[in-house]
Amino acid sequence: MPIMNGKEAIKWIRNWEAKDGKEPSKIIIISGNAVEKEIQTCTDKNGPYRAVAFMTKPCDYNGLAKMLSKLGIRSDTRKSLNDTEKEKKKKKIFFADDEYIIIDIMKNFASMLNVEVLVAKNGKEAVEVFEKHSSDNGAILLDDKMPLMTGLEACKEIKKVINNSNAQDVPIYLVSGTKYDPLPPCFTRGLVKPFEFKNIEGITRRINLTM
Repeated sequence: MPIMNGKEAIKWIRNWEAKDGKEPSKIIIISGNAVEKEIQTCTDKNGPYRAVAFMTKPCDYNGLAKMLSKLGIRSDTRKSLNDTEKEKKKKKIFFADDEYIIIDIMKNFASMLNVEVLVAKNGKEAVEVFEKHSSDNGAILLDDKMPLMTGLEACKEIKKVINNSNAQDVPIYLVSGTKYDPLPPCFTRGLVKPFEFKNIEGITRRINLTM
């Protein structure tokens, strides 16, 4: 490794442990230099490194998992799988607008709320993105005036995709500089520009996206 190689780092760790009376850490060395003399030097219990194991590169997942299990280091697999499932099921906000500054603002709000966001820059792209990620969306926000296809046209096409594929229906917000009254039938709600952080926070809470 640059700046400080692995052996130097281990020496520093061992010196720190001895100085502070800490229990020695279990250190596994992973190296491509797997000659017998090197392995013996690194794993010598009385040597400067005192590694508990030496693994040869390339080291795959199964090999590392077996070594950790052998050393009594086990992860909570069930918890890890549950966390993975939660991540898979976590919904995203889908935002379509042709103004880059509005997209940046939306991304910033989503980041502050720890919510993932899908983005499209015109109506046609919005329909295409939705088709690819129809099961990932918790809410859709469509600008009313976009090139290639307006938000109103995109909403109708997205509704067709939902109906034809039996995808889960999601709330669709019409984002506009003017308030629509009445709201076009394919939309769930309206959001008037310029919108604020509290508006997006309200949407995420309404659909249980905020952590």
